[in-house]
Amino acid sequence: MGKLIYRILGIAFAIPISRVLNKALESGWRNTQGGDPPRDPRAPNARLTDILAWAGLSALSLAIGQFIASRGAAIAYRGLTGRHAPGWEPASEAD
Repeated sequence: MGKLIYRILGIAFAIPISRVLNKALESGWRNTQGGDPPRDPRAPNARLTDILAWAGLSALSLAIGQFIASRGAAIAYRGLTGRHAPGWEPASEAD
């Protein structure tokens, strides 16, 4: 049951975080490049540098979102249950 709660919390954190990061990324692209991000690499006017930059920034945004969502879910799980989230147990100091 603990894994299910943790997954639900992860989804609850991931959805708004991904929306905020996506809006920020698109806004940043428009402010710096002066146009919409290149969503279709097959478009006749798509430039390779723009496609690669957008792909890299999108991947970075996704990784940051996953990081924030997993940490937030683990903290919320700990607050709700008083236990560490599944997979978040601290390493033993016996080594």
